[in-house]
Order: sequence, then structure tokens, then C-alpha cells
Amino acid sequence: MSKKILFLVFVYFFTIAGQVSASVVLNEIAWMGYLGDANNEWIELYNSSSEDIDLSGWKIEAVDGTPNITIGNGTIGSQGYFLLERTDDTSVPEVTADVIYTGALQNTGETLHLKDSQGVIVDTAPFSSGWTAPEDLTQTLSRFGNSWGSGVPTPRAPNQASEAPPEDQEEENDEEAEEGEDDESSEGYKKEEKKITYKDRKVTITSEQHGYVGVPLSFTSHVRDRDGSPILRGIFQWNMGNGDLIYKNKPDVFTYTYTYPGEYVVSLSFNKELFNYSVEEIEPEIEARKIITIIENPVSIEFVDSSKGVILLKNNSPHVIDLHNWIIRDAKSQFVIPRRSIINPGKIAAFSQEAIKVRGDYIQLFSPTGGLTSDFLLTKSSVLGLSDAQDGWVERVSSFNDVEIFVSDIEDDIVESSTLFESQYTLIFIFTLVFIIFLLWYLFSSQQKSPIIEGYEIIEE
Repeated sequence: MSKKILFLVFVYFFTIAGQVSASVVLNEIAWMGYLGDANNEWIELYNSSSEDIDLSGWKIEAVDGTPNITIGNGTIGSQGYFLLERTDDTSVPEVTADVIYTGALQNTGETLHLKDSQGVIVDTAPFSSGWTAPEDLTQTLSRFGNSWGSGVPTPRAPNQASEAPPEDQEEENDEEAEEGEDDESSEGYKKEEKKITYKDRKVTITSEQHGYVGVPLSFTSHVRDRDGSPILRGIFQWNMGNGDLIYKNKPDVFTYTYTYPGEYVVSLSFNKELFNYSVEEIEPEIEARKIITIIENPVSIEFVDSSKGVILLKNNSPHVIDLHNWIIRDAKSQFVIPRRSIINPGKIAAFSQEAIKVRGDYIQLFSPTGGLTSDFLLTKSSVLGLSDAQDGWVERVSSFNDVEIFVSDIEDDIVESSTLFESQYTLIFIFTLVFIIFLLWYLFSSQQKSPIIEGYEIIEE
């Protein structure tokens, strides 16, 4: 009986584990590149489960051997996305990659296997005989439920089909289908289906859903004409949600920096015509909106260990952060952090003081726009120039107010010491005064006791 129970428990846990793995799928494949560059390939995973899943040791393997990607570490959140970019993090400039990989996808087709850390295949994209999406740099191969189709590029966002039948077209297709059934039964053939096209032009906004105060955030747009082809010219009006308007005449990638935390509704209005009018007079033909959440100061100096020569920076946010163009500074020098210096959510990165040449007592961290986000005071000598500071004393300073409080405490100690010194000086003064009075009295008394000769006369010989 006990063996049966153990067997059932064993089967149960392995079934649950299999269900968790199966909830992570290959979701979107940019096999023809992105933003006009055929080399900007990327692959996206999606987690449909209600739990975060550790992807450490997972792999994406092509049957022909390239690409062969191993995910060293990383976690995909519940209902979340995981982005893998080819060669570098510029393949999708508006989104930070979770993993960088090498190896190009074949234009003639690939079969990709997604394997868990045990080597078990949990999902497959079977396209060795050819990709189903058209050869168009503006489209991707996207999963919709259990099927695949052509999609608008939506890195780390829900998939969007690049073709959608309009309502009147759907009704017409239904009528044709009914007629086709009658014709097939009577004449033995089926009518050819009509090509499905857009009913209206469509515009989408591509950007991260979150950003940080003082850190540039990338934005771009994708506009489709009625036949599904991309529109590359027109009037693009961006409203950044804070009163700032930006005008573009093509869907370029651009960056924008918010200076205050909050939730911003970014809207994009587009009009293809009316180039002879001023942009303020143009009524939008189509619009799109996206909510952006801006978080304040996500990175801080966690600790400075001068004995080991390291500066520790911590990512306090729930998102991956690239520290590109952040600045670590002391009184004499500064270090600009290079591209692709990634810190995972809640993790700490150690920077060698020997490598970055920042070794002062007072260390500061600045955002790419020059805003002070964190600082760290290493010794008492950096506050008052004291030479008798204890070795190994380290104090975290989160603001200049803390420094002022610290100085006030030191001044109180000095005042107390001065009061004690003054009292000791008074005692010495009194003692010296008593000693001088006693000495004068003694000398005067000695003169009074000298012998006095009275009644003398001179005798001549």
C-alpha cells in the first residue's frame, strides 16, 4: 500500500512539473530581422502560467545546429515575456534583452526546440520546410493560441496579427462560403477565397511599459496601410503624457526622458496626407495609446568595501536594468558605465575600484541625464577632516541631510569636550593664584624676621 502511495506522489509531482514547463512556449520569431535590418533577429518566449518560472539551463536548439542558445540564468514572470536578441542589445533598441545570443536563423526555414533544464522538449516551432510568414522585414512569425501566423512585431508584448478581416469582408466571406457549399453540392467545385485586407489603417506604439526617472526610454511606431503594407511617411504626433508634443515625419526610433515618477498615457496620432498644412492644424486619421509607468531611482550604491576594492550597486526595481551611461564618481575622477552592463531585478553588481579608477571617501551615482540618485560616505575624515577616525568605520549616507545630522552630532561632542576642558583650566588657574599668594606671603614674612641693630657708635682707633 505504501509503495502505491509513493508511486502516486511521484507521478503527481512529475505531472505538475511537466505542466509548468509546458506553459512556457516559443511565442514570436523575428526571422527576417527588425526595423529594416535583416540582422536584427530576435526570439520571444511567453509564460501562460500563474507562476514565475526559472529558465536557468533552458535551451533553444535548431535542428540544423544554428542557433544553439543556452539560457545561463533568468526568470520569466507569470503571464510574462522573455526576449532573446541576436549579437547585441541593439536588435530591439527600444527593449532591453534578457539574453544575447549568436547564430542566424535560416531564411529558408528552421525547426526550433525549446528544452527545459533537464533536456526535455517543452515546445517546438516546426518550420524546416519554410516560414509561414511572408518575407517582409516589417513582420514576424507569431503564435496565436496553438497556431502560427504573420504578425506585427511586438517584442515583450501581446502578439498582434498583421492581417485582420474587416467586418463587412467577414460577412461577404460567410456569404461566399454558403454559396460555395451550394455550388459544390450542385456543380462539384468550391469558389476561390478572396484576399483578406485591412479595413482601416492601423498604428501601434512600441516601447517598454516601464521606465525610470532620468533614464532615456525608447519609442517607435508601426503604421499599416489598408492593404497591410507599411507606411513610412506621414505626420506622426507624439503626446508624451506630460504636456510635451513631438512631431516626426517617419516612424524613427527616438528616446525620451521623464524627470518625475508617475503613470503617463502616451498617445500617437497619425495622418498620411495634408503635407501642405502646419502640423497643429492636422486632424489625426488614426490614433494609438500606451500607458508608461516611470519609477524613481531604481539603482543605489549598496556598499563600498575599500579593503576589497569594490563598489556594489543594487537594482531595487522588479525589472532588468541596463546601466549604460550611468556614472560612478568621486572627488577626483568618474567612470561612465559601458553598454550592456545588466543588473537583474533585486540583484547586486560589483564594480572593481582598480578597474574604474574611483577610490574616494565619498562615492556618488548619477543617472544618464546627470541626476544624483545615490551616494555613499566611507569615513569620518571625509566629513570633518579628523585624523583619528577609527579604521573600518563605514556609514551609509542616503542624503545630504544625513551628513548634516552627522556633523551636528560631532559638534555636540566637541562642545562637551570644550566644556570639560574649560572647567579643568579654571581649577589650574585657581591653584596657581593660591600658590603665588602663598609665595608672596612667605617672602614678606622672611623680611620681617631679619635682625635689627639699634644704638651703635663708631669707634676711632
